[in-house]
Amino acid sequence: MGKQMLVVVLVAALVMLGVSAMQAVADDNAPTSAPASKPSGEIKAWTGTAQRSNTHHRPQLMADGKRYELKAAEKADDGVKETLQKISDGDTSKYTVKGTESTTDRTTILVESITKVEAKS
Repeated sequence: MGKQMLVVVLVAALVMLGVSAMQAVADDNAPTSAPASKPSGEIKAWTGTAQRSNTHHRPQLMADGKRYELKAAEKADDGVKETLQKISDGDTSKYTVKGTESTTDRTTILVESITKVEAKS
């Protein structure tokens, strides 16, 4: 009877851990409850280091201690879309990004232009 009880306890613990892990993943993928905001319309510039998200390889910019997701603005040219794809593929160069900030579901910059910052020699 002692071994059976131990097996039951171990199985219960594993089930609980599995549920907790699945709930954490579900919570991570759940939409945020923050109210949607539209882009401000004001074009700003940010300079920072490009990176991609770990899971979905979304292009991001680390600027002023804040992480921004980068999305091409509707009127962005193909060069912006190509550069964002390079960042998604792993480019970690320094860039200056011009666009509008939006916080619809993440802090996002709707990119109108993006320029690689050349290293000073």
